[in-house]
Amino acid sequence: MFFKKVNTDLKLELYTKLIRQNHPDFGDGSINERALLNAPRRFNIEYLVEEMFELNCDGQYQFIDGAHLDFTDESDSKTGTLHANGQSSIAEITNCKDKYGTLKKGAIRAVVLNPILKKLHFFFIPKQAVYDLLHTKSGTMKKVNSIRLRYSKNKNQFTTLKKYGIIEFETFKELAMEPSR
Repeated sequence: MFFKKVNTDLKLELYTKLIRQNHPDFGDGSINERALLNAPRRFNIEYLVEEMFELNCDGQYQFIDGAHLDFTDESDSKTGTLHANGQSSIAEITNCKDKYGTLKKGAIRAVVLNPILKKLHFFFIPKQAVYDLLHTKSGTMKKVNSIRLRYSKNKNQFTTLKKYGIIEFETFKELAMEPSR
């Protein structure tokens, strides 16, 4: 018997659409587009998202896939998922610091799956917010390696963005164009 993997299938559907819209190698009618549509699980979706940032930033930075940063402006690309449970849910963006406590070098450009609204959110998390989200108020590093953003099901919105100066954009292109800080 076949059971649909709800978040996995939704993630592949939404990311496939995003890639087709923002990656020229996967545009309408291309052989890569057909391959992506036929078997999206064959592709490293996260890597394609990283590539797309450079392709959509109008030359502001290059994709270098370095240690603790993905781009020459020291920002990093991350994907995450909203875990929907109860009235207050959490979007988790994993591996924002390594096991030795080294944070990503700069800002984070995050694409987050929202299974409640069946959409992707585009967040710019400034360098200071990365630090603040991974440290206590007293400056002690938290044990978690993930950034967690609170989401209110009642309001259908993320509630921690303003507190940390996180910007949500309507489109991937807008997120790609945001200067790193």
